[in-house]
Amino acid sequence: MLIKKCARCGALVPYGVKWCESCKPDAEAEEQAAKAARLARADKKRADEVTKFYRSKEWLRLSKAYLQSVGYRCERCGRIAECVHHKHYVRRPGGWERRLDWDNLEALCGECHAVEHGRKKQRVPGGSTAETRGRSKF
Repeated sequence: MLIKKCARCGALVPYGVKWCESCKPDAEAEEQAAKAARLARADKKRADEVTKFYRSKEWLRLSKAYLQSVGYRCERCGRIAECVHHKHYVRRPGGWERRLDWDNLEALCGECHAVEHGRKKQRVPGGSTAETRGRSKF
C-alpha cells in the first residue's frame, strides 16, 4: 500500500486520502467555508451583471416599447403600469436567456409588482389581505 503525508499535519495516510482522521473534520469544514465564499463571489458577479442589464439601452428601449404597447396599463389590475416585470425571473435558471423575450414581459403597477415579489400582501375583496409569497405562476 502506498502512503503519503497528511496535507495538514504530516502524519502518514494511505495514498488517495488527503487528511488523517484527526485533521479531517477541520479540513472539511474549511473546504466548505471556502466553497461558500466562492459561491458568494459568483452570486455577486451575477448580481452585478443583472444590474448592468437593467441599466442597458436595450432593456430601457424594450421596456418602454412594451409599456407603450399595452397602453401603460397594469396587466393584472388595470391601473397605470409603472414597470415591466419578467414572468421568468432574470436571476433564475432559464430567465437570463429570456431577458429580452417580448413574451416573457408583463406590465405591472407598483402594488402588483410588490405582491409578485412577496414585498406586500395582496388585497382581496372584503377588505382583508392574503399572503401571496411564492404565488408566482412560474
